[in-house]
Amino acid sequence: MVSRVRPYSFGLFFIVLLAAATGYADSASWTFDDPANYTFSNSDRSEVASGVTRLTPLDQTDNDNDSDNGFDAGIHSDTEWDTGNDWLELTETGQANGSGDFTSRVLDAGGEVSWETLTWTPQAPYCKELPDSAQTENAYAEGNADMTGNTLLLHLNEAAGATSFSDTSGNSNDASCSASTCPTAEIDARLDTGIDLDGTDDFLTVSDAASLDFTSGLTIEFWLKLDTTFDDNSDYNIGLVDKGGYQLFLDKSDGKLKFSLADAAAATTWSTSYDGSADTMESLAVFDGKLYAGQGNDNGEGDVLVFDGSSWSTSHNGSNNNFTSLAVYNGALYTGEGRGNGDGDVLVTGGNEVVASSETSWSTDWHHVAATFDGSTLALYVDGTLSNSESATFTIDTNDEDLLIGKGYGSQMAGGSGEQLPGLLDELALYNEALSASEATDRYERGALCLQFQVRSCDDAACDTETFIGPDGTNATFLW
Repeated sequence: MVSRVRPYSFGLFFIVLLAAATGYADSASWTFDDPANYTFSNSDRSEVASGVTRLTPLDQTDNDNDSDNGFDAGIHSDTEWDTGNDWLELTETGQANGSGDFTSRVLDAGGEVSWETLTWTPQAPYCKELPDSAQTENAYAEGNADMTGNTLLLHLNEAAGATSFSDTSGNSNDASCSASTCPTAEIDARLDTGIDLDGTDDFLTVSDAASLDFTSGLTIEFWLKLDTTFDDNSDYNIGLVDKGGYQLFLDKSDGKLKFSLADAAAATTWSTSYDGSADTMESLAVFDGKLYAGQGNDNGEGDVLVFDGSSWSTSHNGSNNNFTSLAVYNGALYTGEGRGNGDGDVLVTGGNEVVASSETSWSTDWHHVAATFDGSTLALYVDGTLSNSESATFTIDTNDEDLLIGKGYGSQMAGGSGEQLPGLLDELALYNEALSASEATDRYERGALCLQFQVRSCDDAACDTETFIGPDGTNATFLW
C-alpha cells in the first residue's frame, strides 16, 4: 500500500500505501527439534538460530528520514524533511505556492491482505474545528485550544435552507434568521462548511443574553472571505459583528478593519465639545444600537431622548431651548443645542475606544480575524499576526441589544446603516477573556495549515498504475 500526503499553508498532504497487513507481532518464534528440518530463503524476514526461527517485523511507520523505511524513501514535491524538528514540511516554494505533495514509499504486506486503518500524527490540530463545550485539547504537541471562557461557538455547518445555527459552546446562544434574510448555508468554507451572505439583506441574530455581555475581557474571532475587494473606494461600510457595546466592521473611509468598544463611564456623561455663538443646530442619529433624538422649542426644553426599541427615556436634560442636531463621529455621539443668541453649543458623549488595523485593503482570500480586549489593551490580529493595538483601561458598556452577525446597527465611525456583509463566514467564536498573541497565531494556523491524505492499494512492488482515492473511493475526496 502507498499513501500520498499534501501539506499546505492552506494546503494538503497525500500519502500512498501498498496493500499491507494490518500488523505483525513484535516477537513470534517457533522451536524445531532439528534445525535441518527448517529451510527459509528470505533472511530479511526471518532469523534462524539454535533451532529457533523468529519473524523480523516490518517497519510500517514513517517517522524519520530513513532512506529505506522513512520519508527519504518517498517522493517529495515542494516538501522536505526538517531534520531539526523531525517533521515533514513545505519547502519555501511550497509555502509560496500554498501546497506540496509527498508520496510515501511502498509498504509491502508480504501477502494479499486488507488495509483497514491509516493513522498519522500532526504536530498541531491542523484543519480541525474548535472544541465544543468549553473543552481544552491535549492531544497535540502544540496548538491545543483552551476554550475556557468560550460563550459562543458557531461552526456554521448547518444544511442548506437552515434558519437556525447551533451554538456548541454550551451556552445555547443559537443564531437565527428569517427565511428572506437567511444566508446560504452548506457552502464549502475554511473548516468544513460555512455561510454565504449576499450583502443585501442577509444576516444572523443571536438573542441578547448575559453570557454575551462583557465588561473587562473579550475576544471575537472568525474566518472571513469577501466577495469583492474592500478599501477606501468601497461604497459602504461592512458590518461584521455588532452588539452595540462592541463592534467589528470594515470602514470605507480608510479601508481599515475597526474594533470599537463602548466605555461604560463615558456612555452616560456629556461634555461640551464646542461652545457656539449661533442660535441653532439640528438632527437625529443611531449610536450603540439605540436611537437618539433632540427635542425642545422653549427655554430649558432642550433634551436628548433615547429609544431602545421598546421605550423612550431622557439621556440628557438640557438647559437651553432645544437639541436640533445629532451625529456620530469617530466613535462618539455629538449634538448641537441652542436657539437664542450665544446658546449654540456642541456636546459630545460616549467616546468609544477604537483600534484600527494597519491593513487598508482586503482581498477576496480567506482571512482569520481575532479582536481582543484584556481590560487595558485593545488588539487586532489578522491571519495570526498582531495588526495593531491601543492601550485603554475602562469597563465595556453592556446593553440589552441582540448580537448581529453579518451587519451592523450603524457604524460608530463613518456613518451608515445596515452595512450587510457580502461574503463567506466560518467558525465564529466569542470569549469572555482575551486570547494571547500565541493563541491568536494558533487559531490562524489551525485553519490555514492542513493535512489531507489519499491512498492506493497495489498488487505489485512498482505500484505505478493504480489511482489514489479518498474516503468515497474517488480521487475527488481526502482523508483529514
